[in-house]
Amino acid sequence: MKKLNRCICCNSSHLNETLNLGELPLANEYKSKPNQKWDKYPLVLNTCMECFHSQLSVVVDPDILFKDYCYVSGTSDTLKRFFDSFAKRFTDKFPNKKTVLDIACNDGSQLDTFKKYGWKTYGVDPAENIVSKISKHEVVNDYWQHATFNKKFDLIVAQNVFAHTSDLDGFLKNCLIHMKEDSVILIQTSQCKMFQNGQFDTIYHEHISYFNTNSMKELLKRYGLYINNISVEDIHGKSYLFEISKKESYVEPLGFEQCLFDKDFYKQYKIKCETIRSKFIKDNVEYGIGSAAKGMTFLGYCNSSLKYIFDENPNKVGLYCPYSIYPIKDLSESKKYFGNCVILAWNFSKELIAKSNSKGLKHKVYFDV
Repeated sequence: MKKLNRCICCNSSHLNETLNLGELPLANEYKSKPNQKWDKYPLVLNTCMECFHSQLSVVVDPDILFKDYCYVSGTSDTLKRFFDSFAKRFTDKFPNKKTVLDIACNDGSQLDTFKKYGWKTYGVDPAENIVSKISKHEVVNDYWQHATFNKKFDLIVAQNVFAHTSDLDGFLKNCLIHMKEDSVILIQTSQCKMFQNGQFDTIYHEHISYFNTNSMKELLKRYGLYINNISVEDIHGKSYLFEISKKESYVEPLGFEQCLFDKDFYKQYKIKCETIRSKFIKDNVEYGIGSAAKGMTFLGYCNSSLKYIFDENPNKVGLYCPYSIYPIKDLSESKKYFGNCVILAWNFSKELIAKSNSKGLKHKVYFDV
């Protein structure tokens, strides 16, 4: 583990502890047999009192986190629809751009949609077990900081990956190497209203950084890069989408972000988190739907175990997680059970509740959807 004693955006040492979730297992680690030992790591969120960037206190070796990865984006119908609209939107916006690179391309679902709209598609991802199954696109199996393509790209897409690295310097320098003068980078970071809504479940060891407009601007200026536009995307509990290029421009923080620049606000956030935890514990929940990474943090922070967790990802069904007595069951089996059920992957709650088609489970969501 590596300690983060300085802000990775502005280099300030003025970091305050925002929330201490204790020592928890890795959120995407599963076992094939019961009663095995789970390695635990500190999970503490700190906030920089200069640029108000939030980040973990320690970094776990990325090879432990990402080389053998269970999560695949192609299992979610919600994500598939989002990927298609995303690709169409930027095809329409940049009709003269033809090459796209997807950083942390996962199973290639986003690249599939860009290819459908006529782009030449390239990807990079460190997960050997997932990349080995991609055949439609030119993909390098490595971390972006170490990857090399003998070309420059019109569009570089980084969805839910920029927050996963402590080496932002290497990440952005490699972007610059692979950019033309008019290239655009699209960086998407999830749950942009996590502090306002008391969301603590997005805090896990893969998510090192929690950006806002101010901290992103502070970071980018060191590389001659600028935010040209910011939008809030209706995915992953509302996400930032930063459109970035070498073209100089000025953007203001979004209205809902103003509270983030108040030091006392983070005390209120901690109280919200503790209130949600108390409510969940009182509800005596036995079941969970969606074995998402955020769900593992939720159960870990609440110090709770469930009888069964249901999921539609075949890579997870039959495996054990730290917070259920029995192995993960296929989502289709949830209709056999009765009792209180937490939607752990609450950002896909409507889709998952519809797919489970359960009459006996009382579905509960603890965050604002």
